[in-house]
Amino acid sequence: MNIYDIAKEANVSIATVSRVVNNKQNISPKTRKRVEAVLQKYNYTPSSIARGLASSSMRMVGLVMQDIRNTHYTSTAYVIEQELRKKGFCCIFCNTDDPDPTEAFKMLRDFRVDGIIIIGSVFMNEKTEQALDTYHPSTKIVFVNGVLNRENVSSIQCDDRYGIEITVEHLISRGHSRILYVSDVDTDSARRKQEGYCNAMNRHFPGYAQQHVFHTTPTGFDGGFNAVEQILASGEAFTAVIFSEDVVALGGVRCLLEHNLRIPQDVAVAGFNNAWVGKLSQYVLTSADSGLSLLGVEAARALCDRLEGIERPDCITLTPKLFIGTTT
Repeated sequence: MNIYDIAKEANVSIATVSRVVNNKQNISPKTRKRVEAVLQKYNYTPSSIARGLASSSMRMVGLVMQDIRNTHYTSTAYVIEQELRKKGFCCIFCNTDDPDPTEAFKMLRDFRVDGIIIIGSVFMNEKTEQALDTYHPSTKIVFVNGVLNRENVSSIQCDDRYGIEITVEHLISRGHSRILYVSDVDTDSARRKQEGYCNAMNRHFPGYAQQHVFHTTPTGFDGGFNAVEQILASGEAFTAVIFSEDVVALGGVRCLLEHNLRIPQDVAVAGFNNAWVGKLSQYVLTSADSGLSLLGVEAARALCDRLEGIERPDCITLTPKLFIGTTT
């Protein structure tokens, strides 16, 4: 039994049922009594959609991410959902499978969500801009780890460049000079991290960095494994590797171990994000902590502030800290 069935049996409109459910005025006592009798007959509990039909807020927020299997995205999304639930919001998770959020936005528009939180710099592209053009300009948008110069979009991001720079400095302080960098997907965040590696390495070893950046195929754990396999096959001399993501680093660790290389005695390894996956193996991964939990908290706060009309900066950048594990 839903609101449409209630309206049909009571012989009233859906809007009338919503007014009764939400205890609104401008409805005759006779009609109210008839609707209440049907509601009681079926022990009807209104959904958030039904309640929202009579108000300006559905108390729903859309969370858009490319790959829900990515621990970076899901860890952030989990915190966002927890924070928004405290504020009485229900979250709709949208997995796009590619960097085009158009279909997800269409669905969220049909649900009349109060706001949207986009997770991941992979969505910093023309498709996202075009999709936002079709949305009502009053809809509040928060972009996690990405920036769009639009009036209704707030940004919460990590200083990825600095995170990699402090990782390089840590490895150099441990006596390493032949430090390689393995990048994952081609996103704005990935490019900032690569810039951080090049900046830090060039301060100490001018000209070295540009020739020692490697890219994974495919992404994730397998990508890290394959990248290290290819590096070892090339005969490249190195004593440390920085990976753009923790899960990619774990793939690299597996490959190094299969080649009987000791960590960190033969090769030091570092990742990025300080995600929980970096603590699951026999090694605890050294990693730049991007503050995934704080990103989620700030994203939820930014959206709630926007919805309540509270002034706040258009962009907040969090400074990562280095977590030193057993791999360096």
